[in-house]
Amino acid sequence: MKICNIMETIIFEVENIKCGGCASSIKRELQLLDSDIFIGVDVEKGTIKITGPGVMDKSVYLKKLKQMGYSEKGVGNLIDKAKSYISCMLGKIS
Repeated sequence: MKICNIMETIIFEVENIKCGGCASSIKRELQLLDSDIFIGVDVEKGTIKITGPGVMDKSVYLKKLKQMGYSEKGVGNLIDKAKSYISCMLGKIS
């Protein structure tokens, strides 16, 4: 557990967020990276907001999102879109 009084917020604008299943998968997988963070997903806007203690490494979260098919806006490709459908379905199941 990180001990820090300073909270940092980073916001990602990503592609391929389609529904609550996507949001569920994103929250679950990012929470595995750091249990001390709060994750908000806005499906309509295609944004992910992460708030946590101390300085957060944005690249760690972007790498995980890319692996799941949710690339930064304007950077994705057809393979990312296919991956996002799999992540979406896993989110609907859990």
